[in-house]
Amino acid sequence: MQEKHNYYYDDLLNLSVLRSYSNKYGVQFTLMQHSIESVKTFNKCSSSLYFIDLNMPVMDGYECASNLRKLGGDSLTLIALTGEEKNTVEYKCRCSGFNEIIEKPISYDAFCGLIEKYK
Repeated sequence: MQEKHNYYYDDLLNLSVLRSYSNKYGVQFTLMQHSIESVKTFNKCSSSLYFIDLNMPVMDGYECASNLRKLGGDSLTLIALTGEEKNTVEYKCRCSGFNEIIEKPISYDAFCGLIEKYK
């Protein structure tokens, strides 16, 4: 059975990268066009691992993480995806409830390390 992880981002290229990396682990990603969908569909979702881009339309990744953390508590793993340097967003990410941060472009080693850590 495949594990299901949610991915909130509006860029199909990065989704393709994550899907190609995830083949080794048998995980499946669900694309949502904007992060407000994550809050609306949270109770219907069986995911515990979320990849969330910080720069999203409608609701940014910080607000999304904060809302998901309120709904799911510490049982969720929230991973921020950013085009900025990690040290420039780290404080705000931690305050918003993210567990980890991955810089884009997403490296295979960084992705695999996080899947191994949180699976």
